[in-house]
Amino acid sequence: SFYTPPDIARDLCLFAGVDKIKKPTVFLEPSAGAGFIIYEALKMNKLVACDAVEKMDEFADLLDEFPRTNLEQVENFFALSDDLKYNLILMNPPFSLKAGHSLKNPAYDTDFIYKAVYHHLNDGGICTALMSNSYWNYDGDFSTVRGYKRKSYERLYELLERHCHYNIIRYDSGFKSEIMGEMRTGVGMVLVRIFRLEGTRIMSWKTIEDIFGDLPKVLVDE
Repeated sequence: SFYTPPDIARDLCLFAGVDKIKKPTVFLEPSAGAGFIIYEALKMNKLVACDAVEKMDEFADLLDEFPRTNLEQVENFFALSDDLKYNLILMNPPFSLKAGHSLKNPAYDTDFIYKAVYHHLNDGGICTALMSNSYWNYDGDFSTVRGYKRKSYERLYELLERHCHYNIIRYDSGFKSEIMGEMRTGVGMVLVRIFRLEGTRIMSWKTIEDIFGDLPKVLVDE
């Protein structure tokens, strides 16, 4: 796994519109780690607070010192109750996890995104995440993908295409940060911003820019 360098974490928060939020908002960070995304969000806007999911004790101890942060120390994100709902989710999930430890089956970043958007994101809410570009490189055609990964990709694709609008920013194959130096991940990365529609209705906006010109009402209405 890789830490989220502060400049990338800031990019993620800005892409999500954290700086524009005008009402008290609790966001979910389902793979909190050392808390770089949380730190940038809390610094960017005093109206936001965080529910952070983290299992490792050393990170949990660190997160306990963060202001406006509630720690959910569960076995893993997939053990988090689906009853918890949010208007904003910020995350840098593991790109892949092999079966074992606390997971019965392999998991990919697409599994984390699916659970976040399908189970935890309110209609009208935004999920912004850093992902591997692997899923995006297939452009919806997963016929050459094998095994469980194909099922994971197809499930997320159906969710995004039928119930969401989204746009992306592509990075190169590694993190580059003045503070942390260069961290190679071996794969390209994508910042994705997902807007969950209300039910299955078709959006009337003409372009994605029309949607993201302003934040959803759930984040700005008094």
